[in-house]
Amino acid sequence: MESISSSGDIFSCGCGRQFISRDALEQHKRDRAQFVWATRCTPSALGPASTRNSYGSGLQSSSQGAASLKLQATRDQWMVKDVGGKIDTIEVSSLKPADTPVSSSTGYELICSYNWANHKAPTTYVPGGAAVWKDMSLPVSVPKDSGMHFIDQNASRIPEYPFEVVFQAVGVMSPSLRFDTVDVLVNRNSMRKLLDFCRGRNQDSFRINLHIVRNTLIIERCEKNAKQMIRGSGGPGYGHNFERIFTQLPSGLEDSSSHHRVLRYNLGDLSCAIRFEVDACLKVPAETKSPEKEETSEAPRDETVSLVDSLDSLQIRAPTLNSNVSPHTSVCVIPRGTITAQSSTAEIKTRTKSSSLSKILPQLWFGRTPYLITGHHANGTFDSVDIGQVRDRFEDWERKEANQDALRKLASLLSQLRESVQCTKEKACIGIYEHGVKPVALHVFVSKQGRKPLPEHVVMRYWAGPAMPNVK
Repeated sequence: MESISSSGDIFSCGCGRQFISRDALEQHKRDRAQFVWATRCTPSALGPASTRNSYGSGLQSSSQGAASLKLQATRDQWMVKDVGGKIDTIEVSSLKPADTPVSSSTGYELICSYNWANHKAPTTYVPGGAAVWKDMSLPVSVPKDSGMHFIDQNASRIPEYPFEVVFQAVGVMSPSLRFDTVDVLVNRNSMRKLLDFCRGRNQDSFRINLHIVRNTLIIERCEKNAKQMIRGSGGPGYGHNFERIFTQLPSGLEDSSSHHRVLRYNLGDLSCAIRFEVDACLKVPAETKSPEKEETSEAPRDETVSLVDSLDSLQIRAPTLNSNVSPHTSVCVIPRGTITAQSSTAEIKTRTKSSSLSKILPQLWFGRTPYLITGHHANGTFDSVDIGQVRDRFEDWERKEANQDALRKLASLLSQLRESVQCTKEKACIGIYEHGVKPVALHVFVSKQGRKPLPEHVVMRYWAGPAMPNVK
């Protein structure tokens, strides 16, 4: 007869499942070791073309780590650093769309925003503010981009904890928010790569770092270099200088280098927090500006404080900062700026010839960015600028069968990645996609980095539950 704890104790498995008896827990572990795929430890989306090992649960991960990758291009060899045994191979042909449709009509919620300041020590302005678009007489000649530019500014400024800055901003703007109900925390760049993977599209090889904090999957963007030098000849374009000349930073934020924000919305059944950079905002006339409250009315709220319900009451003050931001932080947070309305945000592109909007829409869709500004030029001389409102295109785009299928596969992929990482002892993995290799697959390996995604004091504040695994 099964022994049930009379004290009300709960017995937890490393994969996250909980049981009311030790016998049930032991049976669950035996089931995992015997490849009983009906348990929560293995995604239902796994098809016959996928392989999986339950690392840390009585089974060993494959000894074929980096050796199982071809990575023929020398430039991609850096991706195998700290790669351990393989635990999963997710072939795109095996991915099944999630049952729940994906729609932007469910709304979104602004969690936080911040500007990186051009200071020697990592410094942010919270809530900061996006640069404002300037109407200029055309034509305008713009010099070629040159000098040092960021590829991933967050990772460049705080490489140990690239997502820590998010929680410092949250501590100021949404101090009651908790991440227990957030399934995925990720950058927009990673979502775009994973969506293209789900489409089966050919793209450059990429790597992502995967971590589990409590029940939240954190996906870190991983680049060979977080910034690059542009020489100003040959291949460089004009995008950076075009943006610099045609926008103006708000008063008090002139020494900012970028504006970032995090939106929370549902991707099917998953609650996702997406971080991305905003190029600019428009001065939208009040009579044509959609109320922010309407846009976010259906967003998941839980225990959060909605910024847009009370913008006037969220004028950031130093006492609020001092009472909410831990002194043990790698980021200096300065309360400065006013909240940029999401309904005024814009993406900036430069073109020498016309291009299809369908190629850009996923980037705008993931960032819920309603405006697209396109500068047209010949050898750096811009003779026309188009400002288009693309928000109304979102629902048409996501309803198309191919796009909906890819979005629902993306939801399945994220769930599978979360459960794969959850089943490892370290709660840390590395995902690698190889360009040009058939079958198209994302390979998941145990991470040997031995690092946490966030400082322990951040985890203790924003999640409930047991402490993180004891890694360096």
